Amino acid sequence: MEDYINNGYNLVFALVCGVAGLSDSEIALLDKQQIIELRNLGKGSITISRKKNERAFRISVEGGRENAMQIRSSRFDELF
Repeated sequence: MEDYINNGYNLVFALVCGVAGLSDSEIALLDKQQIIELRNLGKGSITISRKKNERAFRISVEGGRENAMQIRSSRFDELF
């Protein structure tokens, strides 16, 4: 991952937010800048969530939804 970031590649992480009925699952796409931001936080894991009818996923960065990184949904065309 570090090599891809350092060499300027268009790095995108796809986080599968799976549920029992796989057809109801969602994919959150993180761009390179968001990946770098999460890496710089030094967290060993992340928690991603989205409330019903909300247009963005949230990744908790400093406790609670109020201090969360927002990841817009439906970003496929934007990133690829």
